[in-house]
Amino acid sequence: WGVQIDSEQFVKDYLDMGPAPSGGRGPNPREVYVGDPHKENCLGWGCYAPVIVKAVNKMADREQLQVTELSGRPLEELCSAYIHNDIPVILWATVDMKDNCTYTYWTTPDGERIKYNNKLHCLLLVGYDESYYYFHDPLKNTGEKKYIGYSKEKVEAAYDLLGLQAVIIEKEGGGT
Repeated sequence: WGVQIDSEQFVKDYLDMGPAPSGGRGPNPREVYVGDPHKENCLGWGCYAPVIVKAVNKMADREQLQVTELSGRPLEELCSAYIHNDIPVILWATVDMKDNCTYTYWTTPDGERIKYNNKLHCLLLVGYDESYYYFHDPLKNTGEKKYIGYSKEKVEAAYDLLGLQAVIIEKEGGGT
């Protein structure tokens, strides 16, 4: 869309962050990015769709963007409504679409119990065919191809594990 921003500036200027969980207490990943996104070794955890919606909305007016949370919708619907119309979808799944995940539990300051999937991963869904969904995956070096395919069955299971979370970003007035 011609937005001149890199991930460092996005994190610094727009992403709400909270501390990594400690001693059974931690922030709500629906409200802030848990931990530091620059850190590895369990210090950079992640966040859920509402945090990304809020962050993009902070820059939406300046960049004339419209952000929409599409959580709860099946992948087939996301593909027919958005991918088919050349609108990529930010999607929450698991690293490598693994379904054998471990969880970390903590309690937020307001008493909510969090069950956090340790393999949470956010990718950009850009295409599909009969057998695969195709993604820009920030954890994969795909070379010139720039995307990776994962089997539909594995993607659907991983997407379900993360609560069917999805977001689109469009230029105001629709489209990419």
